[in-house]
Amino acid sequence: MKQKTIASSENTIRTIIKEELHHYASKKDLNKAMEKQDEKFKEYKDEILTKLDGIVAELENHRIDRDLDAGQTRDHEERITKIEKHLNLD
Repeated sequence: MKQKTIASSENTIRTIIKEELHHYASKKDLNKAMEKQDEKFKEYKDEILTKLDGIVAELENHRIDRDLDAGQTRDHEERITKIEKHLNLD
């Protein structure tokens, strides 16, 4: 009789524990959630890097324009210096 009572109590305890644990995520659930988060992160990262590509391209274009403008300014300075010397304005 004691054996049946102990076995019954153990089964009751197991049932209660299973019911309580049912409310918590399993390892499989956590792995699925992590995979879903990883996929969202990859999409977000791709979106950010794509936007950064555009910004970097624009910055490169500005640098090229700046370098070209600087070269033209140097040419003008040289021409002005030559003209001033020719006209004895220095």
